[in-house]
Amino acid sequence: MKSQIHHAALNVSAFDWYTAFFQTVFGMTVQKTSGERPARKVWFHEGIQLNERTDAIGCGTICDHISLAVENIPEAVDAAINAGCDPLPEGAHWFALPNGVRLELKQM
Repeated sequence: MKSQIHHAALNVSAFDWYTAFFQTVFGMTVQKTSGERPARKVWFHEGIQLNERTDAIGCGTICDHISLAVENIPEAVDAAINAGCDPLPEGAHWFALPNGVRLELKQM
C-alpha cells in the first residue's frame, strides 16, 4: 500500500505570527479555519495545520523536523530569516522557527 504525509500539525502560542509566516514566506493558502481565540486552528492546502495553544512550548524530542518543497530555496530561507527564524548548522536550507521546530527546504 502506498502512503504519503497528509499534513503536519504544530501547536503554537503566537498563532497570528505563524499563520502570517506560512502565508508570506511559503505562499500557503488557507483551506479551513475553526475555533476562536485562544483555541483557533488553521489548515493550509499545502499540508501544515496550526493549533493555537497558550501553553505551547518549544519543539519536543519526538519531532525532528518538517521538510517543505519550495521553488526557490535561497529566497525562502532569506524570507524566513528576515521574519525572525534562526539559521541552523545543518546547511543553508535549514532554519528553526521561534518555537524550535526545525524546517528543511527541498527543491520543488
